[in-house]
Amino acid sequence: MQRKKDVTKLIYYIVGTVSAFVFLYAAFRLLSYYGESRRETVLYKELAQIREDAADQTDDGQNEDVKDDGEKKAETREDVYRRLKEKNADYVCWLTVEDTQIDCPVVKRDNTFYLTHDFSGEKNSHGSVFMDEACSVGDAVVLLHGHHMKDGTMFAPLVNYKKKEFCQSHDKITLEYEDMTDSYTIFAVLKVDLTDETSFRFEEIPETEEEMRHYLDYLKTASFWLSGEKVHSEDELLLLSTCDYDTDDERLIVAAYKEKTE
Repeated sequence: MQRKKDVTKLIYYIVGTVSAFVFLYAAFRLLSYYGESRRETVLYKELAQIREDAADQTDDGQNEDVKDDGEKKAETREDVYRRLKEKNADYVCWLTVEDTQIDCPVVKRDNTFYLTHDFSGEKNSHGSVFMDEACSVGDAVVLLHGHHMKDGTMFAPLVNYKKKEFCQSHDKITLEYEDMTDSYTIFAVLKVDLTDETSFRFEEIPETEEEMRHYLDYLKTASFWLSGEKVHSEDELLLLSTCDYDTDDERLIVAAYKEKTE
């Protein structure tokens, strides 16, 4: 009888100990996650401040007699690029999705590093928004990746593009490079199952005109929302990719075409 009580006590002890460790581990992970979230928020505020400071310095009126608006904007853009490049040599451009919280720098190295590192190169589960390693500035297709964070940061706002009304009223994106600003209009939204070999292979960047035609056709066919805009194979595209929480292997893709300049 005593032996049975001792065994029961031991079981309770083991269960209690394991439960305590599980609780402490979960608490640690939670605190770590929100700590990373706070650091990420502070970091991106500092980076955004660089852009604001550059704009303020350009608009201080000192050179109004010799510079027109276009020259002022170019000076601001180049200064922002230089200062951000000094902070991180992997910096490529600044991404803004109008009327959303997506307003952040884009970096490029490979397709793994910035999944787990922030703009300053520190380990952070939020990662960074980064350009696919198969892309380069000026390519016919530019693909950007970003995490869908549950705290609403990074590419989490893209989930709103599952709604038709949101797509129609939030369809503008800009990429600000060192010497130019590209404007895009969103024309399609789709979900891709990475485990389905027949699904649209958005990550296989086209290299020829024929591949570009097929790529665009597949994109349009796979879309669950498609605007009435006519997009052609000669148009330059921007794709924003993030995880979709319906399944672990799905990606939500927001596609836009580059607006032509006169």
